[in-house]
Amino acid sequence: MKKIAFFVQHMLCGGIENALITLTRRLVEKGYDVTVYVIAERGDFLAQIPKDVHLKKIPLPKEIECKLPVGGTRFAVQNSFQERQYKNAIFFLVRRVLKRGEFAELQVDFGKIPVLKEKYDIGVNYQMHSPFLVRYLSEKVQAERKLSWIHNDFVATGYHIQALKPELECCERFFGVSRKIVEEFAEIFPEYQERIFLAHNLIPTSEIYQKANTLKAKEYMNVPRGCLKLLTVGRLEEQKGYDIALRVCRKLKDVGDNFRWFVLGDGTQRKQLERQCRKLGLKQEMCFLGIRENPYPYFKDCDIYVQTSRHEGWGITITEAKLFRLPILCTDVSGSIEQIEDEANGEVVPVDVDCITKRLHRLIREPDRREMYREMLAHDMGQEEEEWLSVFDD
Repeated sequence: MKKIAFFVQHMLCGGIENALITLTRRLVEKGYDVTVYVIAERGDFLAQIPKDVHLKKIPLPKEIECKLPVGGTRFAVQNSFQERQYKNAIFFLVRRVLKRGEFAELQVDFGKIPVLKEKYDIGVNYQMHSPFLVRYLSEKVQAERKLSWIHNDFVATGYHIQALKPELECCERFFGVSRKIVEEFAEIFPEYQERIFLAHNLIPTSEIYQKANTLKAKEYMNVPRGCLKLLTVGRLEEQKGYDIALRVCRKLKDVGDNFRWFVLGDGTQRKQLERQCRKLGLKQEMCFLGIRENPYPYFKDCDIYVQTSRHEGWGITITEAKLFRLPILCTDVSGSIEQIEDEANGEVVPVDVDCITKRLHRLIREPDRREMYREMLAHDMGQEEEEWLSVFDD
């Protein structure tokens, strides 16, 4: 039986983790022995890993593990405070100041990290935006073939992947989840043009529809008749642009639009965003609901799906919103613009408060436009290409 190992930072509630769960489930169904390795056993999605998939922690000395800012410095600091590990929080902050511009994840002694004893047919770094995992796959994983997944672009995130060129050489192939990511990677590394491929994230359509029908979104029941339900799903991080959404929400309220905007997700910016929400007087209009293990009833019964991201890789939530034929407004970032054609099957706008406000106001006020987008999406749900899955069969 072919053995495949995936490596991620954690299993927080996010698009990368969600996509990994779907992929590992598909590989187990094909008869493979699949293991997911995490740096930190943390996240709501740990419980959703398929029962036939092995979950293991990357074996690290305690002195190394405590110095790794899993999920980024901001997340590591917040988590350290929550766990009352104040020395760790101060360490991460000081290191960021003193070594700004360097990869924080690589400021550890790799010589003390043991080589993974288990041998695999295929080893996969499923988060190339983790410098630690890039190097770990190269130096510490014993696998006949090594692959890497790219879920976000490099220019928008300011990620200097060029610095990791020696560690990338071990990879037989690279997979980008959007055409823009593939093209960007090929521009950065022309020598890898024959190794980079497009691999849209797998979407378990039938399972999503089934989950959508298992219960009702209870918060929707208190929405007054005639009041539109807006929905945004994603981690509460700067990338997702929730601060932009709040300013848009305030402007829509000022012009008298009748709506409730529901947000599903958690993250390092939650308290900050909730404070901003109260300061703007939007406690009734913008509702931060936290994580929902099953978000699909919220998709099913909402009126408009909104994504105000500053950057994206593919944007799984947009794909999911399309499954429910929702009128969608999203920003013109990588992945989104490959799924939505402006004013054809949705709205694609610049990352700008005024532009988003103007278009969303129009979408709220024009039910015929919303219906047109629903009808267009009904004809736009072709089967996703999955040829790239054959890489695991080779």
